[in-house]
Amino acid sequence: MKKTIIAIFLILSMGVSLPASQVLAASETESQTSQENAEQSWREALETQVELAKAKVSLLQARSELWLEQNSEKAQRSLDKAGASLDNAYQSADQVTRASISELKLQIDRANKLLQEKGKGAEDELLLIADRSESALNGALAQVQARSSALKDEAASSYALLQAKAAALQARIALEIDQSPEKAKQALQDAENYLQQAKASASKATAEQIALLQDKAQTAQQAVREKADKANSSINNLVMATEKQIQSYEKTIKESDEAKLLQKRYGQLEAKAALLKANLAAKTDATGKQAEAYLNESKAWYDSLKSQASQRYDKELTDMSTRIDDAKEAVKRKDKQARTKLANLLEQAAQMLKDKEETE
Repeated sequence: MKKTIIAIFLILSMGVSLPASQVLAASETESQTSQENAEQSWREALETQVELAKAKVSLLQARSELWLEQNSEKAQRSLDKAGASLDNAYQSADQVTRASISELKLQIDRANKLLQEKGKGAEDELLLIADRSESALNGALAQVQARSSALKDEAASSYALLQAKAAALQARIALEIDQSPEKAKQALQDAENYLQQAKASASKATAEQIALLQDKAQTAQQAVREKADKANSSINNLVMATEKQIQSYEKTIKESDEAKLLQKRYGQLEAKAALLKANLAAKTDATGKQAEAYLNESKAWYDSLKSQASQRYDKELTDMSTRIDDAKEAVKRKDKQARTKLANLLEQAAQMLKDKEETE
């Protein structure tokens, strides 16, 4: 019991131990700044992606209103919404995507002018705009996917660092409480192995800092082997330096919750866009196969949102999937109710987006 109390006290006392060296502190600051900049870029890419998806939905809505409803005024309002979304996307986009957005804005201005003049080319112009918006969106998506992969690597590094810290703490307990240099050496070797794992999945800047932590682990091992007086402080220095590196990851991983919300929003927008395409295809495709394909695409997007959904939202997503299947069967049968079912699906998709925005 006494050993346990001493061990707990020892671990709690780590917060007032020796600070890391100036070199390590500078490296940690640089690494943290690099991670924060990367997180900022990733979040901005996601914001761009969502706004482009909103623009795509508005453009498809405009096509539906012009073509299916023969309502040019509503189509113009949807075009204005698309333009506003593109303006928002421009603020967070990189230079390459901004060039695409600027071109899309010109196309929207052209389509608006055609609608005002009641020109026959408005429909073709809107089709061209929608195609270009999807191209720009795909570019933003590629950027986000690359950043997502990097964040996964950072999470893996953070976990390995936690294991390294635990091993270093075990080394100090082994040395000071158990009076076992052999156990301490083994624990420090374990810490060094975990640090190697962390370095393998870290970014270049972070890997350089982790290499400094490995040096500290080796220094501590040497001190234990030589039974030097500085062994305890060397181990504690390793613990504190590792803790600082872990803290630099915590902000990145915590802020990814915001990114998850943006990704969910994007999935909902893509699902609605596919429903709009199905609605348009139902009128032109006599076989109904194209409409079915778009309905399958929409269902796939809704199903992909289930992995992190709450119980209530999971029920809504399941209901949408069931209703999509029902609409698909109606399209196959060329049922007169098919168009009504598609329209109802669009209304439900819009309501789900609204409800989600209000609760976030």
